[in-house]
Amino acid sequence: MADTMAALVERNRAHLAAYSAADFGDNAPAGEQAFLATADTEAGDILCRTPPAIRDDADLMAALAYVVEDRDFIQPPHERILRLVITYLDRRG
Repeated sequence: MADTMAALVERNRAHLAAYSAADFGDNAPAGEQAFLATADTEAGDILCRTPPAIRDDADLMAALAYVVEDRDFIQPPHERILRLVITYLDRRG
């Protein structure tokens, strides 16, 4: 069975945390390439290209969080609104 949205978002978060904490050494481009050669980037690739259907509230919350956490995409007004949506859904739940 394919990974759920929630599982993929969690795997992608783990990859991003490892990337952020990585020390690429004196030769940063080569160090980054070496890191990425062994990193679990599959979850991010799936989320970008062929995201799975949302099947339950956990998937819905993970999908919203994924969008809110994307600093390259999200604008502050969008983030504020989506955080309100997440808060509302979380209280419902």
